[in-house]
Amino acid sequence: MSHENFLKEVGGEHYRHQDGNKTTLQSMRNLFFEKRNFTLHQGSDDNLVVTILDSSGNEFEQRTADMLSQRMAQGKNKVLWWGNRGIVLKFKNQYKPAKVSGQQT
Repeated sequence: MSHENFLKEVGGEHYRHQDGNKTTLQSMRNLFFEKRNFTLHQGSDDNLVVTILDSSGNEFEQRTADMLSQRMAQGKNKVLWWGNRGIVLKFKNQYKPAKVSGQQT
């Protein structure tokens, strides 16, 4: 049911294939993690923090992060078998040009 809810809320064009079949959980995982750099750590509040690197997040990823944040505020972003931890999705462009000494901005 969580997968169904997720697809309806943020799936958008990924909700159904052209043949009418719904997107599988494996396909959704691939949208987030296939060929991606990301970090996973436990935050100070014990929640799991997934940081997708090299990106500021596309529309789908931003909508997912917003949904997880809203569910966290409602107390619904927790997984019992993870010790009642939730998931936080963040973005970091690790290759963002840094200011170099003497460089004009």
